[in-house]
Amino acid sequence: MKYLTTATLTGEAGAILSDCEQYRYRLWREWERSLPVLGFIMLNPSTADHLENDRTITRCIGRAVAGGYGRLEVVNLFRCARQIPTPCSPIHLRLVMRPKLTAPFSKLQATAAC
Repeated sequence: MKYLTTATLTGEAGAILSDCEQYRYRLWREWERSLPVLGFIMLNPSTADHLENDRTITRCIGRAVAGGYGRLEVVNLFRCARQIPTPCSPIHLRLVMRPKLTAPFSKLQATAAC
């Protein structure tokens, strides 16, 4: 596993990735150490890493800042990070394509579950 961190102007950004960098296990952003931490448990990883945010993480950071938090921690139920909206198995297709998902949740989870 790769434990990757980057110092930013306001704090720290980091991620724990597999050696092949196909799987992300944890992602964090810190901008104020003295404030509480907000955790997100999501279905599967977005494409963000220790260097770059994507749209999902940007939205999560916005919610954390608005709520008065100083750190964001993201973990996922599935570890595969993909942009292609094709699940790895028919079982996950049924889980991801469930009609009971609410619109905001489905918009946040735009990547495939593996």
